[in-house]
Parts: sequence; C-alpha cells; structure tokens
Amino acid sequence: MPPSCQPFSHLLQNDRLAHLRRILSTQSGIDSTLLLANYTLVLVNSQLKTLLTTNLQLLTRRLAASTSKSLDSIKPGEMLITALPVPSKTSRHAELQAGTEAVARLISEVSYHQH
Repeated sequence: MPPSCQPFSHLLQNDRLAHLRRILSTQSGIDSTLLLANYTLVLVNSQLKTLLTTNLQLLTRRLAASTSKSLDSIKPGEMLITALPVPSKTSRHAELQAGTEAVARLISEVSYHQH
C-alpha cells in the first residue's frame, strides 16, 4: 500500500507523534511513559479523593442540619433512618476516582511484571 493511502498517515507526520513513537520504541521509554502515567493518575486520584471527601462532608452537614428538628422528636432508644439521593456530581466524582485508582493500579502491575 502506498504511504499516501495508509490510514492516519498524516498523523504520523506530526512531530509530537513521531517523538512519542521514538520514545515508545524502547523499553526504557515505555517504562518512563508508564511511570509518568502512573504518577499522574496517582495525583489525579488523590485530588479526586479530596474533592469527594469534601463533597460527602458537605452532604453530611446538610443532612444533619435538615434532620436536627426531627432528632428533637426522637425518644431515647429510637432510631431515625433516612435515605437521601447522592448528587450526580458526587457520584461522577466517585466513579472517576475509582476508575483512576484502578488504572493506576493496573499500570503499576504491568510495570512491575515487566521487570
């Protein structure tokens, strides 16, 4: 197949992609790239955990404030059970945090098993 007919051949002309291709052509380049990806994901995961913790603390405070009147009417030994929907933003943060943690763990395992 002539070079001009290869799919995505215009992308291979890009200097950045060519540089990445050279890096990934060596074992040390692959190791360095995986290490960078892993560290980046660990950092992102840490920030997402902090954000998620903050969101859940805020949600807990709101719940406590809204139920404080209900708690006044509860007698000793009684229990208040409530269900509240978790905001979709918080759910997305939790999913993203779990996903970044899983990918970082996978990269770490792949890097470990290569040596």
